[in-house]
Amino acid sequence: MTAPARDSRGRIIALAVGAPMLLIAGAGTLVLSWSARLPDPVASHWGLHGVNGTSSLAALLGVSLVIGTLLTVLLGGIALFGGQPAFTRRMAVAMSTWLAAFLGGMLIVTAWIQLDVADAYLARDFPLGAIGIVVLLSVLLGAGAAALMPADPVPAA
Repeated sequence: MTAPARDSRGRIIALAVGAPMLLIAGAGTLVLSWSARLPDPVASHWGLHGVNGTSSLAALLGVSLVIGTLLTVLLGGIALFGGQPAFTRRMAVAMSTWLAAFLGGMLIVTAWIQLDVADAYLARDFPLGAIGIVVLLSVLLGAGAAALMPADPVPAA
């Protein structure tokens, strides 16, 4: 097994931690900017018959942002430390980016369908098409981040 080359550490940090953190922070910032247009409390869970759970906006943001941050740091550590082959670094970067995009996207959709609703229980049903779009964009971003990872150096003969 080989450790990542010293000159690629910056790229690993940028792709495994920096970009995912920007995705999570961007989603949180957007949702926070909508706070005046969201009900209090906000819908946080949907069932077969609409909204079946609520929470404060702070809790909704906090859970998404904390989970996203912890997973990003964990996967960034896997990508950066331990002497893994390029495949492992690529998978860690892909998962970190995918998770950040997915959590951020779902946070945005959760807030978006509640904009200008007086009561959380009046929010629309969770749109399945939006989930599909979030998953697809997350996969594309994760694959793109993995493709940008450097390959293992060619061993000397």
